[in-house]
Amino acid sequence: MSTVQVIFHDVTFTYAASPEELFTAVSFHAGAGWTGVIGANGSGKSTLLKLATGLLQPDSGSITRPVLCLYCPQRTDEPPQRAAEFIEDENRESRLLKEKLAISDDFLMRWQTLSHGERKRLQLAVALWFQPDLLAVDEPTNHLDALARDLIVAGLQTFRGIGL
Repeated sequence: MSTVQVIFHDVTFTYAASPEELFTAVSFHAGAGWTGVIGANGSGKSTLLKLATGLLQPDSGSITRPVLCLYCPQRTDEPPQRAAEFIEDENRESRLLKEKLAISDDFLMRWQTLSHGERKRLQLAVALWFQPDLLAVDEPTNHLDALARDLIVAGLQTFRGIGL
């Protein structure tokens, strides 16, 4: 990994349609392992994750991040990019992820009938398969049953980078 931390230094961010700043002078750092981002609905958790991964840029301040950053969205409407490659991949890492997250080879063919939990598991498996330096997972266990939550937690425990 090139950078072992994500570092926010005096970050300010405002959405163009908003009359006031969402973040003002936010500073923190996170290293390898999982760091929880906790807050009320609408408080800016998703925005913070998108800033951390470079999908959004701050109005001011700076963000230092590693080279490969992935944002795993909350929504599961569409299959993740490169899901077919992941499912077809037979290397050790992909086989372990498929086993750990209970991914079947027919998930893409059945996408329209998969539950949110099944879709979320495939989304996370593909993200983990990329082996990013930083992985930001937006609301990974929302609206999931206990079995799906357990599978997701087990899958995320395999990650060795910076997790938000």
